[in-house]
Amino acid sequence: MLKNRQKMDFSFRKFRFIYAGFAAVFVLAAMTFSAGTWFLPSDSSLGGGMFKNARPGVQANFSGFKAGTDVSYRIVPPEGTPVKGDASTDETGSLNIPATPLLQSKDKTLAYNVTVDDGRRILDVLLNFDDKGGVSIHGRGAEPFEKIKISSKAGQLDIYSDWAGIFEGTDLEALRGVHGQEQALQLAFNNVNSANDAWPGKGESVISVIYAPGGGMLNGAGLNVFDPFPYCGSPPLSICDIPAMQSQIANLIENLIYPMLHMSEQLSTAIAQQTPLIGKLIDAKDQLEAQRKEQELKAVAVKDYHPSEQMCKFGSFIRSLPSAKAKAESDTLSVSDALMERYTNALSTSTAQNVDNDIKNRLKQFREIYCDPADNNNGLLGLCEHDQDDNPGNSTRGAAAPSGIGASNRARINKDIDFLRTVESSYTLDVDFADNVLTADEQDVMALARNLYWPDPYKIILQEGMKDKQATYLKARRIMALKNVAHNSFATLVGLKAKAPIPASPTVQPGWSYMKTMMRDFGMTDVDIETMVGDRPSYFAQMDMLSKRIFQNPDFYTNLYDKPANISRIKTSMDAIKIMQMRDHYEAALRREMLLSALIEERLVADAEKIQGQMNE
Repeated sequence: MLKNRQKMDFSFRKFRFIYAGFAAVFVLAAMTFSAGTWFLPSDSSLGGGMFKNARPGVQANFSGFKAGTDVSYRIVPPEGTPVKGDASTDETGSLNIPATPLLQSKDKTLAYNVTVDDGRRILDVLLNFDDKGGVSIHGRGAEPFEKIKISSKAGQLDIYSDWAGIFEGTDLEALRGVHGQEQALQLAFNNVNSANDAWPGKGESVISVIYAPGGGMLNGAGLNVFDPFPYCGSPPLSICDIPAMQSQIANLIENLIYPMLHMSEQLSTAIAQQTPLIGKLIDAKDQLEAQRKEQELKAVAVKDYHPSEQMCKFGSFIRSLPSAKAKAESDTLSVSDALMERYTNALSTSTAQNVDNDIKNRLKQFREIYCDPADNNNGLLGLCEHDQDDNPGNSTRGAAAPSGIGASNRARINKDIDFLRTVESSYTLDVDFADNVLTADEQDVMALARNLYWPDPYKIILQEGMKDKQATYLKARRIMALKNVAHNSFATLVGLKAKAPIPASPTVQPGWSYMKTMMRDFGMTDVDIETMVGDRPSYFAQMDMLSKRIFQNPDFYTNLYDKPANISRIKTSMDAIKIMQMRDHYEAALRREMLLSALIEERLVADAEKIQGQMNE
């Protein structure tokens, strides 16, 4: 009895050991289930052949393609998230897409969207299977008029692509088999194009998809069925009791595997329920950070891109400067041309006929406009008489011609010889040589120029008198050229002080309007401002405002209490004005250089003639 009890105890311990081994295996299987795969391990630790597992789960297969072909797939089940991914064919041109739990539903719709890129073409195929046996295929990217074979266990059908490589098949119900059995639908592309030489030996490229899900899966036939060991001789092992082992397997699956599956699903669901909360926190964080960044950018924009009042002043003041500069250059040329025509006795000038007429005209102008009878200790009384009848008693000082003596406007007395009052002290001269209106400033400027540069013009030389005086004429031309260099500075200064042109548009305020507004801040009245700079300030006056007067206004310095970006802009504007001013200085330096060159040449004329004479001897 004791011996029998020991045998029973040994058998029980043996059974517990074997049972523990089975439990370990199934726990491992349960862990595999919780990880997301639908197949029990085929390499069981209890030895090969114990369980009849299904083949590895394959949902789709690609074969006959070029090695390294890129494949993008999207498999849409009736429920749950679509399965999608990217892969590449192996060195044999094949690729398997594994099945997942979401694709194992029976009698439901299923859709495949596959894109194959072999570097030569992009093949895009869409296959739809419904729960009533309906099958449809749509695709593009095939060769023009390419033959496409569609086959299954139920039969075969050929379709062709059109000239654009588009193909479709909608009446394919006969190709779909019975639901619940694992069956495949294949699309074979003939690949008759000459480019197939890239992978020789592949007559067809085949796409095979499973369209009857359920076969060989969790509840498939033959799955989890006990397969006894090959040896079940004497003494018989307890695991050779097939019904008992099958009952144990069913019990483990029912009480362990399924509960662990449900636990895994429940845990996944609980975690998924918590995910929205985490997502909301992340969304809130991103939203707040985005709002803060937007507010920071707005603050930066307000700080950096809000122009200051001082910047507006610079922009408004400089508005009329280019047109004033252009007019200054035009008036400079006009003065220079008028003086050159006088030097050369050109037609329509006072020296065109003879020198005597020029002297008479200038004396007449002097008596009526510039003469002061009190000059030279009242010695000019007779010279200043307008009618020149040697009877000063019948004439009145300051009266208009022909009954007056001296200048009728005392403000213009001696302006034909007074450079300071005529040109230097004025910010703006009423000078515009482009119109046909003669102004007092134009008369004064030309009268002063005639006295400064060519008071005694040359007499007219007739053509027959030029034969023996060619050298003398050339010498006279040299003197004319030197005079031209000398009067260039005078003409330039007159042009710079010539009044600005009339604005092109009456609706646009010129720059000097804002300058006059600034001068009112200095306590000047409109009359004072008009007297100082004129009704249309010259280029000289506008540059004086920009480079000097604006910095005498206290508002300029209070406006510097501003944003750093505006301070940089103001500095840039000041640098721009400085560059314009330096350009004016540069042009003045060129004129001084020309004058010095002319003076040096004139000083060397005597020595040059002496050396020339010695060389001639």
